[in-house]
Amino acid sequence: MIRAYFNQRAAIWDETVSERDMTKLERMARRLNINPGSIILDVGTGTGVFIPFLLKKIGGNGHIVALDIAEKMLEKAKAKGFNGNINYLCAAVTNIPLDNEIFDSIVCYSTFPHFQDKP
Repeated sequence: MIRAYFNQRAAIWDETVSERDMTKLERMARRLNINPGSIILDVGTGTGVFIPFLLKKIGGNGHIVALDIAEKMLEKAKAKGFNGNINYLCAAVTNIPLDNEIFDSIVCYSTFPHFQDKP
């Protein structure tokens, strides 16, 4: 159900992102303790609105795994042609096919409200 909703909304999702949201993302990224060369998991990456700010933090030697449950959201993110080491992964956050110990940081922007199994 969540996947279907976000796949349906992917085409127009970026229309809901305001300049205020972008300013907030930039400010949040500055506050994150992410070093150049870090490996980041971006949970619920959506159309990739946070990716440019994360790329600035990790520099040319860093890496981002952009995770989302909706393949259409990831297609939109890929289409933006971000310049950096990014892998796009379509999976649920509860079933990530990667070892969690490979990541230096995990970010989750505007995603937690959509988790079905919250602590």
